[in-house]
Amino acid sequence: MMKNSYKKLLVSSVLCLFMQPVIAEQSITTEISEYGDTLSISPSYNVASPQNGSETGLGLRLHFDSSKLDFVAITDLYSDSSLGISAVQNDTENTDQDDSTDKVIVTSWLDISGQWPGADKLPLKLYTAKFDKKSDYTGATNFRFSSSSHAVGSTFRAEAVTYSDCAKPEVSLTTTQIALYRTGQKTTQLHFNISTPWAANCAELEFGYVLSGTVVPTDDKPVQLLKMPVGAQQVSLTVNIDDYPVTESDETLTVTLVNSDDYSINQDNSSVSLTLRGGTEPPEEENSLSIPTLSEWMMILMSLGLWGIVILRNYRKEKQ
Repeated sequence: MMKNSYKKLLVSSVLCLFMQPVIAEQSITTEISEYGDTLSISPSYNVASPQNGSETGLGLRLHFDSSKLDFVAITDLYSDSSLGISAVQNDTENTDQDDSTDKVIVTSWLDISGQWPGADKLPLKLYTAKFDKKSDYTGATNFRFSSSSHAVGSTFRAEAVTYSDCAKPEVSLTTTQIALYRTGQKTTQLHFNISTPWAANCAELEFGYVLSGTVVPTDDKPVQLLKMPVGAQQVSLTVNIDDYPVTESDETLTVTLVNSDDYSINQDNSSVSLTLRGGTEPPEEENSLSIPTLSEWMMILMSLGLWGIVILRNYRKEKQ
């Protein structure tokens, strides 16, 4: 009888594991457009399987930077089960984790029957928010979305958006390590940096660079290309000493940015020269400061103790 009970319990446990509900994901993607000095951003809502449109609603925060933009209005609001639009509020909680966005607007929808907005309406454009650029606007500005509330048993994900006036960026090339060793420090990263994050509304940004030095293969392309991802301010290239025919003597590898109409080059950081060493990492300098080990400390203390005993004995003899 006990065995049957254990079997039933085991079968029930296994079934429960397989019957665990898959968590749905409520997500926001965005589209941004520009009309003169006015920007418009439109969030679109979707739900990943399995519930796929049968959630109870959503509370959505839109975060923006009031030092660069003036809020105008929200239009084309999806009205089914809408709870309305809040006034512009201070972003005191920083729920989007972006220090540049200081204001927030909240829109909400609620359907207690759990059928909002319906799978047949997905993906769904929720509204269009319009902003005027301030008279001194330059550079880039961020829009962020966060959830003030989302359906029970679901998660929330939102796409971040950066708008830029697409001015020609300045590019610099940097690295933190200029010597690589066949054994030890084999790799380093070269960082291609721009002054502000690259925006989705701008044309694709590609860096050109050339390799030179004593270890560059003759069949290498004259110009290599590296793309800057949307929203990024830095893209990195990994250099591995094992990718090059390094001899026992030192070799050199230089990476140099190529001029382009799409960007300007910081002339102080236009190239990086690496030394590829064939040997091992250099030994520590003899005059470098080293901390004694525990056993070395014990030897020092014992020596001091013995010297103390000798000095004490000599002192007593002299007194006698």
